[in-house]
Amino acid sequence: MKSIQTSEDNIIKVNRLHWISFLETHRFLTEKKFHWVEWQLNKKSRWLEGKGKLTFQKQTYKFKLLYSPFFPARYDRIYITSPSIGYNNEIHMYGDLALCLYHPVFDVPNGQIMPLHRIVPWISEWIINYKKWQKYGIWFSDEIAH
Repeated sequence: MKSIQTSEDNIIKVNRLHWISFLETHRFLTEKKFHWVEWQLNKKSRWLEGKGKLTFQKQTYKFKLLYSPFFPARYDRIYITSPSIGYNNEIHMYGDLALCLYHPVFDVPNGQIMPLHRIVPWISEWIINYKKWQKYGIWFSDEIAH
């Protein structure tokens, strides 16, 4: 188990050392698939920032996505910026109001990170589940209790 942790630590160190090329690579891969998200590299904050909007059932959701190897635990922070959604433990949201789109241990292979281009589609899935939760009071997607 110690070798897995060492491998994870080394990947994080390399990603942090070469953070600009790391983030530009993720931006390039993600822009090819998701042209409806506007991306900007914020060199001062050392993160890649994406802004976009999705419409579901006549409701438009604006979101902000931050991605950085300098964040603790996971590289992504995704927020619904409009409409305002308050914290609720049942809707897969962290205390800072970032969306919980995957489990950082069970859904990520050992020693790897969750690539940005895999995360973006899950924003849509989260919104659909949120709308169903509003209507039925049940989160319909697979979940692991927090």
